[in-house]
Amino acid sequence: KRYFPKLKTNSPPDHADFKINPFDQFPTDIYPLILITEKDAVKCKSWLDSRVWVVPLEATMSEQLLNWISAVLHRGDKHPLEKE
Repeated sequence: KRYFPKLKTNSPPDHADFKINPFDQFPTDIYPLILITEKDAVKCKSWLDSRVWVVPLEATMSEQLLNWISAVLHRGDKHPLEKE
């Protein structure tokens, strides 16, 4: 909000059902642009809304974190929820 003071946010709940356009309730003069993730866009193929733009996300992990994950995976530990 600091960089975009006119930015309005409204998020559907996680795992929302997108069979109908949840953004129909938002007036176009107040919400002229709607950004959604690729994950949600897959669920929105059945409706068209020219205001909706898909924002690709990219995760970046440090080499230290990747090395730690690799070490944990190679240890062969059983998952804590796995039954014996």
